[in-house]
Amino acid sequence: DIFRKDDNCIKNSGFIKDCMMFLLGGMVFFLTFFPYCVKRNSYLGVIYLGGRDTVLLGFGVAVLIYYGINIFFNKKITKPLLICFTILGIIHFNFVYLDWQESYYQQVQLQHEIAQNDEIRNNDTFLIMYKGDMICSNFYQTNGNSWEATGEETRYYMPGVASLVGLIDMNDDTWFLNAYGMNEYEYGEKVVDGIIFVDYTDIGRRTILKQKFNEIFNYPAFDKWIDDIKNIKYVPVTKEESDDMIKKCIDGELTDQMIYDMYY
Repeated sequence: DIFRKDDNCIKNSGFIKDCMMFLLGGMVFFLTFFPYCVKRNSYLGVIYLGGRDTVLLGFGVAVLIYYGINIFFNKKITKPLLICFTILGIIHFNFVYLDWQESYYQQVQLQHEIAQNDEIRNNDTFLIMYKGDMICSNFYQTNGNSWEATGEETRYYMPGVASLVGLIDMNDDTWFLNAYGMNEYEYGEKVVDGIIFVDYTDIGRRTILKQKFNEIFNYPAFDKWIDDIKNIKYVPVTKEESDDMIKKCIDGELTDQMIYDMYY
């Protein structure tokens, strides 16, 4: 029988200690979970970007699992179970790491395009349309990639037509002007200079591991691979087209698909 049986559970000091520690783990879990839950007022992720909202939960969860196994399972099986949990955790988070690595390689492609494209370097306001993005495609991540590629914080990249609202409403009090890779951005004109279409292809795990090796030991080969798989298209936008785009956004008529139909 794998489940714990103890006729003298109440007298068993080990069992009492396990129960107390289990309750303590539950309290720690609740105390670390509560502020995240109140702040977000929605579900909490445990991996990718959402994982930052549960980073404090690890200790409480570990205590609950460890002492929960001690309480409910026979001592002969507790050790194999704990080893199994550990191995499964290692496997799971290594796969998650590979997803992050793929996302990073996607972002390096964009950095290369920004560094190499004169039209992007000579302008400062862009609508950026992502396809196949793995994890990171928000405006501040893209601004950061631009900063990495150029050393400048003068550009604003808006992912999708919904983010045009940020440009329309921008003023001196706009909170993200003070950070997020756009400290030197000039927002006065409120004109979209161009559209960047980014089409990321899926990168297999074997390729990710191979290119990680190249990144460390053979960077020229890695650099060439990034340029070979890069599929990014820049389309300039006139002031009249930009004004029409912004007007349609304000009226609620503009969609991502319309942008693809008109410019891609």
